[in-house]
Amino acid sequence: AQSMSISDNTGWICVNGSNVVYAIDVDSYMVKGVITDITSPRNSLAISDNKIYVTSMYDNRIAIVNPSTYSVTGHIEVPGLDASMGSTEQIIKIGDYVYVNCWSYQKQVIKIDSHTDKVVAQLEVGIQPQSIAYDGNSLWALCDGGGWESNPIGFEAPTLVRIDLNSFTVKNTITLAEYSSVSNLRYYNGNLYWIENGLQRMSINATEAPAEPFIPSTSYGLYALDINPLNGEIYIADALDY
Repeated sequence: AQSMSISDNTGWICVNGSNVVYAIDVDSYMVKGVITDITSPRNSLAISDNKIYVTSMYDNRIAIVNPSTYSVTGHIEVPGLDASMGSTEQIIKIGDYVYVNCWSYQKQVIKIDSHTDKVVAQLEVGIQPQSIAYDGNSLWALCDGGGWESNPIGFEAPTLVRIDLNSFTVKNTITLAEYSSVSNLRYYNGNLYWIENGLQRMSINATEAPAEPFIPSTSYGLYALDINPLNGEIYIADALDY
């Protein structure tokens, strides 16, 4: 299982390696429906009562799903995305627009009109935007920098990129430690959090990266992060040795 989103009483579980999305009742944990015709599903989000977007790895499209019939009703084409290498990842809806980071061998965040299901803008940020977060005003992208020096699209230090949503332009960029592994950007109460040598925390008003981790760790298997919006409790998953 790669991820789960919850809409009303339904949990949508994207099982990336098995090419399937399960819809479960979050009270009984019983399977209500199964979607099998999506290539490597990564993340899902309910856009309206009758529409869910599901992103994919190794596909240049985002699937549009009818939650009542558990069926794919259409696709959003992403211009310039190579299906053999590219991926669409996390999904954030802000007003009438949906924002998606394109991660694997990509550099852009895309903007989708949720009424027309069309990509209306693309913004180049850093190399391989791994995750995105919204602070109530700006959108942030955490870019992993390519991961290794021979990456065909380039290699650089990871970055945090702040995006002005009114103009859909890069407002500023904060460079992180070169060769560090970064992932799972989250926002809570005026701060950004992400995984990098443990857990990092940075004010959205900062002009440079933190000097030390908020919670240090020597584990290389830190794999997922989220924060309970009701009380600020932080949850970190450790894959250990996989």
